[in-house]
Amino acid sequence: MINKRLIFTAAFAMACTLLTTSVHAEGTIRCKRLWGNGRYETAVEASKEGWEKSKYAIIVSGENFPDAITAGPLAKKYEAPILLTTKDYLPQQVIDELSRLEVQCAYIIGGDGAVSQEVELALKNNNIAVGRLGGENRYETSIKVANDVGNEGKLFVATGEGFADALSISTVASVNKSPIILTPKNNLTNDIKDYISKNKIEKTYVVGGTGVVSEKVFNEFPNSERIQGKDRYETNENVINKFKNSLDLRIPYVATGEAFPDALSGAGVANRKKSPIILTAPNVKQSTKNLISNNLISTVERPGVEQPIILGGQSVVSDSTLKELGLNEILFMSDKILPNCNNGNYKVNGNIMLGGKRYSKGYIFENKLKEYTFDLNKNFNVVSGLIGASNGKACKVEVFCDNVSEGVFELKDGDLPINYNIETKGVKELKFVIHNAPELGKIVLANTVVDYDQFKIRKVSDDFAFNSGYLSDVLKPYCGEYYKVNTGIQIGEDVYPNGFQFDNCEKRYSFNLDGRYTILNGILGVSSGNACKIEILCDGESKRLVEFNGTAAKVNLNINLSGVNKLEFVINEQPQNGNVILANPSIR
Repeated sequence: MINKRLIFTAAFAMACTLLTTSVHAEGTIRCKRLWGNGRYETAVEASKEGWEKSKYAIIVSGENFPDAITAGPLAKKYEAPILLTTKDYLPQQVIDELSRLEVQCAYIIGGDGAVSQEVELALKNNNIAVGRLGGENRYETSIKVANDVGNEGKLFVATGEGFADALSISTVASVNKSPIILTPKNNLTNDIKDYISKNKIEKTYVVGGTGVVSEKVFNEFPNSERIQGKDRYETNENVINKFKNSLDLRIPYVATGEAFPDALSGAGVANRKKSPIILTAPNVKQSTKNLISNNLISTVERPGVEQPIILGGQSVVSDSTLKELGLNEILFMSDKILPNCNNGNYKVNGNIMLGGKRYSKGYIFENKLKEYTFDLNKNFNVVSGLIGASNGKACKVEVFCDNVSEGVFELKDGDLPINYNIETKGVKELKFVIHNAPELGKIVLANTVVDYDQFKIRKVSDDFAFNSGYLSDVLKPYCGEYYKVNTGIQIGEDVYPNGFQFDNCEKRYSFNLDGRYTILNGILGVSSGNACKIEILCDGESKRLVEFNGTAAKVNLNINLSGVNKLEFVINEQPQNGNVILANPSIR
């Protein structure tokens, strides 16, 4: 019997839904901060957020922005993090991160004046092949980067005299597989003219007003459209609003607009996740408040935002700034409290593996002890996170608040980690008791969050997972991170508020239903209408094979799920362009 104090559901660890969409009484959103001791370490933390391993890395100057700010689309092309360096030496923390990632090839952006030969030699001494994209000046460098990125008909243009506009458009350009080039205010360089003449550019987006890119220069680009605002922050708002349907607004990245390093290094991971970078001033502009409140504030009635990421420490984005934006930084329990046992019996923070994903925050209990207690001292209202076994084996863990049992987490072999939400208001001691430990694997608490503030808890009766609704509100697919949910869901000209966009990087998308549902209705299609073949399986048995020949864009689904534990969509033949879409998937 589950006590009302404890709520938990089986869910895919990637989603972390209860953790990341929890709602404050005041309507603010929990956010996570990525930061280190300075810009170079912050870039390393951004890299750790996005990558376990990477064959490639992009190396840019952390001292000057001109050569570096067009690197975002290149990083997306090679699925590579952006790491910062000084001009004359490669920081040790960057060397350590390159080693962790097992990087084989690094691209240096800029000439020797931005990143010296000494840095290049340091990379080579670490057995990393080096390529350099650098020109005589920032404009020529941006053209060299653009040539490597390639061009699919769109071009994004920003001033070379400032960093904000180029970083505002970085994710959009990356999503469109298109480059960003820099231009002088009043005259095109010969390199830019040559680039225009050699590439078939169907549409140009110029970011910034006439104060940074003149009307004369604007008119020299093919089919140009200007996106601007009264300042860099309003321009940032207008860029995101214009392209919001192609962005994933669930995990926005927030950085200072007063300096370039954090937004630049954050662009690598943001672009990979199709997430916008929101620029903010110390004294928050109304345009930034509008952007947050109109798009990102998540409620039980309007879920969507998972976990905004703050780039940089208090010195660049303060708590008062976050408060003005309606954001509230996540407080991780593993940063505040250690269990009452010998340190040799647990690990805290670092390489926390659970459900196939690595977390930087949490605990690993080594199973040498059967009980792990935490002194809360009535300081926390809620503890929430993920629990499971590191190897996915069967385990059973009971939770006690002041020696009163609140419920049991029981996972069978192969089960997904469980989201838990424990109301701990007034509780002195929280205890986890291991009734049966997994063989070899270890009990893991990942991303465990504590909350000082009043916290609105979703009751079981309110949770779609125990009733009915849209599948995309209930479960996330058991796969990699290559999907969208409830945003930008479009088949042809039709846009849907609910559903999944499978980005075709995975061949199989699975949902653990646990026999709770009877019917799935919805629309299956391809965003581009290209030919593809999709098989639907229930508990491994093929139920339907859907084939698109390039003309039929979508079909209606009606799948009997009675007694089904696992629903799978297998992409047997991927569309050459576009993505597989499951739109408005109603489930009951």
